[in-house]
Amino acid sequence: MTQKLIFFSFLFIFSCKQEPKINQIEKPKVENEKKVEEILNGNKKCDIKKVVSLKNELPNASKKSIETFLSTVSVDCKNNVEFSQFSNEVLFEVLYSKPMDVISIMEKENIIDKNEIYRMLENPINDVVNLKKMIDNINKLEVQNTNKTIILEALQKALDKY
Repeated sequence: MTQKLIFFSFLFIFSCKQEPKINQIEKPKVENEKKVEEILNGNKKCDIKKVVSLKNELPNASKKSIETFLSTVSVDCKNNVEFSQFSNEVLFEVLYSKPMDVISIMEKENIIDKNEIYRMLENPINDVVNLKKMIDNINKLEVQNTNKTIILEALQKALDKY
């Protein structure tokens, strides 16, 4: 009788120990997946080195350089004055020299903070930017998509302010 009691006690104790099953492991949150993707791609937000790199390549910048630059722009960079001002300048330069590339990259890429880019376009830091000419050049592009329209609206808002 004692042996049966000991046997059932051990059986009960060991049956209560649950090991996690592979399909029960929590999947990482989408936010964490984006951070992992950014780290793997080397796209840190507010990375001024990426801005400098693109500026040095202009006006012959590659699509990959433009994409890397655009992916560093984030609302989180507002408090980084140096980055904010310099990236604002370079954004207008790249949009002037490579408008089609900027529009097509923004249409395809999900890691880009589009709202922050639109906000930057509404608020140019450098008053040397010829907004009227930039609007005319973008209007001449034979592409119709949402990003082009929103970019034109943001530039028009900037023009109306000045």
